[in-house]
This record gives sequence, structure tokens and C-alpha cells, in this order.
Amino acid sequence: MYPFFDIFGVRVYSFGLLVGLGTIGAMIAAHLDFKRRSLRVSVLTAGAVLLGSGVIGSKLDSVLISSLLAHGTSQADLLSKSGFTWFGGVVTAMVAGVGLARYYDVGLLEGFDSIAFLSLGLAIGRIGCFLAGDGDYGPVTRVPWGVDFSHGLVPAAGLRHPTMLYISMFELAIFAWLWPQGRPDVYARKPSGSIFAQWLMLTGLARFVTEHWSLNPIVAFGYTEAELVGLAFAVCGLLLLIFCHLRTTQSVPEKAIG
Repeated sequence: MYPFFDIFGVRVYSFGLLVGLGTIGAMIAAHLDFKRRSLRVSVLTAGAVLLGSGVIGSKLDSVLISSLLAHGTSQADLLSKSGFTWFGGVVTAMVAGVGLARYYDVGLLEGFDSIAFLSLGLAIGRIGCFLAGDGDYGPVTRVPWGVDFSHGLVPAAGLRHPTMLYISMFELAIFAWLWPQGRPDVYARKPSGSIFAQWLMLTGLARFVTEHWSLNPIVAFGYTEAELVGLAFAVCGLLLLIFCHLRTTQSVPEKAIG
């Protein structure tokens, strides 16, 4: 594990470095997508709002789950540098995205169809979790690619499933699948919201699958929070995709008979 690097005598934490690179990569992808689809949105403003709301939501959700499952919350929990959840961050970022769409007068579904950039950022950021060994690893395993996290920020003995890399690979594959669909010539043939719907389905399913190797606590019905939310995302994505296609079909004038 490499929780930090010494660069010219300066200690740089791998998690922060990769999260920063992921943020930059996501903002570049968002800028390119806004530009190719002619969306008049400031990527700097959008990035600041989405990142800020995501961090706040991620921390609040972590504290809430901790409060429900353990000893309650404290000021130390709120100010801790650890303890963030993907669900809280994504949900609050999407809520902020609604506000951004209204502010820039962009169609809600059309604006949310740029969400592929989020998968790129998550894919890069999760590599930082892996390098830091921050506790997101899975159970002990005998698979050839098992990793020893005994020198991570949250040490653990034995070879374990590198679940952070599983999530990273899934998110990178999702980005590779969705990104070409935003090209103007391709997007013009798709109903607005279809890319966002696919992202919900694919990200939800990916998270549900990777939670099989997770050490996260059970919250309800024998499932972890991420599993429940992953299923909810997948179902909502499927329903939204059906809605988008039905709306597009009904909006096309029927051909005259004769």
C-alpha cells in the first residue's frame, strides 16, 4: 500500500491526490460534453456546486448510518477526515444538479445526460482508496489477485478482495459505454434522459454486485445500505428509460394512412 508519497520532500496523500485527479478528469469530460451538446453551463461553477454538495451529503449520510447502527453521532464524527458514503454524495449532488439545470435554463433530463463524467471521476478516485488502503477492502480470499492491506491506513491481515478496484473497473466500463452516446449525431437519435437512465441502472447494478465482497454493515432486510440503494437506482433507471422511450414514441406524429 502507498497511503502517501514523498515528492521533493513534500508528503502527498494518495487518496487526496487521486480524488483530485478524478475531479479534474470529470470536469474535463463534463466541459467537453457541455461543449459538444451546446449546453451553456459553466463547468467551474457546476463542478464546485456538485463537488461541495457531494462531500456534504457523503459525510452526513455516513454519520446518519453510524448513528443508526452504533453509538450515535458526535462532533468528532462530523469533523473526521474519514467516513464518507457514495450514496449520500451522489444523491445530494443530483439534488444540486436540479438547481443548476434551473439556473442555467437547461432541460432537466438533457442536463442529467451529462452524468457519464461522474463515472470517470469515481473510477479514478477509487484507485486512491485502493492505494491508501482506507478500509473499503473485502473479506479474506484465496483468489490470485488478493491484496495485502496490512500497511494501509486501516490495516488488515491476510490477502483480501480489492473491492475498490472492482468498483473502479465497473465505473470505467460504464463511462466507456455511455460517453460515445453523447456525441451529437448519436444523441440526436436518443430520447432525452436515456443516458442518465442507463447510468442509474448500470451504476446501481455494479454497486449491488461489488457489495457481495463488502464488509459494510447490514442495515435492513439482510442487505447493506449500498445494496439497497443500488437496487433502488437500478429499478428507477429502468422505469425512467421506459418512460423516456414511451414519451418519445407518443410525441412522434402518427403517419397518415392511405
